[in-house]
Amino acid sequence: MENKTIVDVIAGGLGGLACVAVNQPLDTVKVKLQTFPNLYKTMRSTFAKTLREEGVRGFYSGCGPAFMASISDNAVVFMAYGYSQKIVQWVTKTDDKSMTVMHKACSGSLASVFSSIAITPPDILKSRLQAQKALLERAGVTTTKRLSTWSVAKNIMKDDGPTGFFRGLTGTWAREIPGYFILFASYEFTRKHLTPATVENNGRG
Repeated sequence: MENKTIVDVIAGGLGGLACVAVNQPLDTVKVKLQTFPNLYKTMRSTFAKTLREEGVRGFYSGCGPAFMASISDNAVVFMAYGYSQKIVQWVTKTDDKSMTVMHKACSGSLASVFSSIAITPPDILKSRLQAQKALLERAGVTTTKRLSTWSVAKNIMKDDGPTGFFRGLTGTWAREIPGYFILFASYEFTRKHLTPATVENNGRG
C-alpha cells in the first residue's frame, strides 16, 4: 500500500471517530423518530424520554458499530477516491492536471459505491442497537438488559443469513452516489476557486 494511501486511510478513520463522538446522540434521536413515530413524537420529547429511561448512555447505543461504519466510510472513500480518479482518467483519457471538477465529482461517486458496501453491515447493527428499547417495548418485553453488538449480529445471521447484513444496500447506494457526487463537486469547485493560482501551478493546492 502506498504511503499516501496509508495517510488517507488514517486521516479518514480519525475524522470518522471525531464525527461519531459529536453526532451519535443526534443520530440516535433521528433513528427513534424515524422508526417509532408512535412512541417518539418530537425531537425534544425523544431527548427527554431517552435521558429519563436510559440515561446519557442511551444516546450512545450502537456507538461501537457507528465507529466501525464511520471509520469504514471515511477510510474506504479516501482510499478508493484515488483509485477512482485513475479509472476516470483511463475512461476519459485525461491525467491529473487535466481533470475537471466534473471528473473528480464522478470519482467521488464511484468511491461511494465501495464505501456503501463497507458501511451497510455496521449501520444495520447500529440502528438495531439504537432502537432496541423501543423494539422490546413494542413486543411487550420488560427488561433492563442491554443487547450487545455481538448478540444482535448473531440474531441477524440466524434470521437472515449473511445477506441480512446488507439489507438496504440499494437504498444506501441511492443516497450515497449522488450525495458524494455533490460533496466532491462542491469541495473541488471551492478548492479550485479559493486556491491562489501560484500555489495551484506549483502543485501544492
